[in-house]
Amino acid sequence: MDKRNVTTHPGNWSRWIDTADRKRIRAVQDQKVSRQARWVYTNSSYWREKFDEANCLPSAISGVDDLTAVPFATKAEYRTAQSERPPYGGLLCRSREDLYESGAFVWETSGTTGEPVQFLCSQNEYFRVDVEATCRILWTTGLRPGDTVAMFWPLTLWAVGHGIVDAARELGMTVFPLGPSYSSEYRVEKLAAYQPSTIMTTPSYALRLAEVASENGFDPHALDVERVIVSGEPLPDGTRTAIAEAWGVSERVFNYYGLSEAFNCRSIECEEHDGMHVLEDLYLCQVVDPDGRDPVSEGETGELVVTALEQRDIASGFHYRTGDLARFTDDPCACGRTTRRIKIESRKDDMKTIRGVNVFPQAIESIIRKTDSVADEFRLVLEQVGSLDRLTVVLEPEADLSEEHYESIQDQLERDFEKAFGGLTVMVEFVAPETLERFDFKADRWVDKR
Repeated sequence: MDKRNVTTHPGNWSRWIDTADRKRIRAVQDQKVSRQARWVYTNSSYWREKFDEANCLPSAISGVDDLTAVPFATKAEYRTAQSERPPYGGLLCRSREDLYESGAFVWETSGTTGEPVQFLCSQNEYFRVDVEATCRILWTTGLRPGDTVAMFWPLTLWAVGHGIVDAARELGMTVFPLGPSYSSEYRVEKLAAYQPSTIMTTPSYALRLAEVASENGFDPHALDVERVIVSGEPLPDGTRTAIAEAWGVSERVFNYYGLSEAFNCRSIECEEHDGMHVLEDLYLCQVVDPDGRDPVSEGETGELVVTALEQRDIASGFHYRTGDLARFTDDPCACGRTTRRIKIESRKDDMKTIRGVNVFPQAIESIIRKTDSVADEFRLVLEQVGSLDRLTVVLEPEADLSEEHYESIQDQLERDFEKAFGGLTVMVEFVAPETLERFDFKADRWVDKR
């Protein structure tokens, strides 16, 4: 353990910063931001070029407020840089050979939005930052030594699964890796056999797994799952409630945020479920104007920008625009923590503008979850009719719903959608149960036929 430089804290993974005064938190972040600016400029050719092109001197960055002068990084820019200068696009702060010599950790983005972006760091940095952060967020959900976790994320070049497994080892927990390529039916059988206390997956697959369990003669409530930790998709209140009811876990559905580019930027809800706590000694999370660069006020929606404060081997987590729309609060939480909390609302690229109205899948999902007799799966079909765009929500009824009730539910949903979207007409179409493909990973609801 010592050779990996993991900071272990037997019996307690809380930190002083969790309950620190906001002024002290800002002082720590100011110092780390200043240090990171100098570090990435000196050691990363990618960032040195960006600073120089913007006529920005790293010596002028003395704290968080000065980041307004620093150019942002984006995933699209990383893809371009890595295409032109493979494999890491000038982001490395140490040579690849040095990292390999000391033992390295390689990871990539999930690839759900395009060509995966590649990253590399030392094993030392992986355990010092990522595994440490993962231990802390799992501890926040109430997981303790002896707990058992069924994890449905893959153990591949996508990093999240490895961080969970290695953190569980440090915490004295057991992980059942049930990611691809196991079938949903097989996974349910293993849940029944091993009865883990916790499952970790995406919100959409948490619902799908409960559905498969019921279809195969297993009562999800009888599987003794105590908590569900979800990530990878926004979590509307209606979906949270549906997951809790499906698994019988009451208030123990925890939303978790991670970001591959920023060394996985671990953030998670506490037992209050009022926003995800940022580990502010490791990550700076800011919210800025989605179409500009100025920070938005507390409580306003903007784009989440992350700076990894302890990343040394690769500079991918510096002043990075995530593409996630979020809100933040610095108010103390009822749990006693004082760290910033964020709520992820959607992905910027999930939004479609239809007849001048911005439509997010999560807004549709929230209405569906409140509607009785409708199954969990749905699609959003965009078509052009004449000169206008038309949106149709394609749904499945619950298996025991008779066709004579379809029309009344369609009418109700169309009225609810029209009210939610300021008069926009949204059509509703039912298809037979089990018609729509289920997602084992991140759900992609849009079908654009224009």
